[in-house]
Amino acid sequence: MNDTKYAVSCGFFDSINKDREYSAEQMNRPYKRVINNGVFATPQGTPSTDLQVFSANNGMNVIVKTGEGLFGDKWFENPSDLIITISTNSDIVPRIDSIIAQVDNTQGGRVGNIVYRKGIASSSPQPPTINTSENVFEYRLANIMINPSTQNITQDLITDTRGSDECPWITSLIEQVDTSTLYKQWQEAYKKYYDDETQAFNAFMKDLTEQLNVNTNLVKYESHFVTSADNTTVIPINISTFNKNKDILMVKINNLFVSETVDYTISEDSNNITLINPIKSGQCVDFLVLQSVIIGDTETLLQQVQKLQNLVDKTKITDNNGSVEAQVTDSNNVLDVFKGLGIGFHTLYAYDNITGIPVEGTYYLFGHLINENNGWIIALKSDGSMYENQIENGNWKGWKSLFEQSPVILYYNENGKLPSDQQEIIPKKKLSDCSHGWQLIFTGYNDTNNTANDQYAQIVNIPKYSYKNSDWNGEDVIFDLIYGYASSGENINHCTKSFSVYDNRIISNSINITGNSKKMVLRAIYEY
Repeated sequence: MNDTKYAVSCGFFDSINKDREYSAEQMNRPYKRVINNGVFATPQGTPSTDLQVFSANNGMNVIVKTGEGLFGDKWFENPSDLIITISTNSDIVPRIDSIIAQVDNTQGGRVGNIVYRKGIASSSPQPPTINTSENVFEYRLANIMINPSTQNITQDLITDTRGSDECPWITSLIEQVDTSTLYKQWQEAYKKYYDDETQAFNAFMKDLTEQLNVNTNLVKYESHFVTSADNTTVIPINISTFNKNKDILMVKINNLFVSETVDYTISEDSNNITLINPIKSGQCVDFLVLQSVIIGDTETLLQQVQKLQNLVDKTKITDNNGSVEAQVTDSNNVLDVFKGLGIGFHTLYAYDNITGIPVEGTYYLFGHLINENNGWIIALKSDGSMYENQIENGNWKGWKSLFEQSPVILYYNENGKLPSDQQEIIPKKKLSDCSHGWQLIFTGYNDTNNTANDQYAQIVNIPKYSYKNSDWNGEDVIFDLIYGYASSGENINHCTKSFSVYDNRIISNSINITGNSKKMVLRAIYEY
């Protein structure tokens, strides 16, 4: 055979007399096209605690859990729980510290590290910056808010940043991310809220005793109940001294507070509650009753207790009828509406095709605006898909897919698109916002009568980041497609397609409407 050969990079081969030696970079190269960098997620049903930062419930200590990741295209493993002591804050304003996964690929390093990095105290504190040196790769695992009064790191002070742009999940080779640990911080926040309000109640009762000159003693009763059957609605309180007209009742189901009239009603005899929505077998229901034993002006006391109930009623993130705070319609941007609700937790509903949603569909949304310029939001699509977005320093980072129920179609043309020179095709979702990239589907085309057919269907992928390891910015790509062949496999007919790729669009090049290139046509673009 009269061949002309052109050498390319390839491996691995057996070494003969050391004529085939490979560097660490070459050994790690296969990971780049198979697995993105980040923390390895776990299969559905398995807690996703790999490299998660937890409170050690021991002063200023936190724990970095065991886990594995791929950082700087190097495998990375924390083989045992790591305890890190956080510095106290001697300033008068708060500070944000970070726990970071680092791969030092410098000649003097060549090592993986878990790094604790202190932030700078400020009235508007920001997390410390991530190292962007060419040979040092850093991924932020968590941020920790350190207030001047902080003497004990609790879970509500820790913000898990795994799954964000700064530390993505690796989900390419698993079925789905389990997000159960996402709620741990919320539960800790609820617990802190309850403890704070109990202290406020005790302080009120102390003031009440002094101002009304009465003997006041606060008595607390607790009971616990576990359901034994599905569709249970009636739950016994099991506190014989409880009187719905005089005492304060707090109810939690599976450690989350519920509200009277919205979630339950109390029986006239004060013995039971009836849930608006039934619950399954094995669910935990906890009751806390606060009573006061008083000698003095009883009528004045009841008035004061009523004021206290109004004061310490838990903050609602839904209306009293259980609906969301805001329903986004018409031309409003759902992200602007969320910011407009102010600091705190919020719930929203967005109708189909509203500006600012991840992809076409209807959504329930839940998020927390930490301050006017920082926060996060989760969007649950009606088909079960889940997306996450973050606002940092006033700028939205863009929607990221946590789970896709089904492939998302970003562009479709039943008759096919034979792009002319410099013609734009704009998918419904940016490359950088996709899980992995765009998937272009081509089929055959009869350029005589200008109709598409279903022959020779071929799929071409465009990854979310270009070969420059950055967003696409007009780089040219060329596809070699087959539009026909003989039954014997000989006489294969080829055509060429070429596009300039940007983060939000592709632009057709002139070759697409010349010669045999007109034999294939673009039919659809999916997210993959």
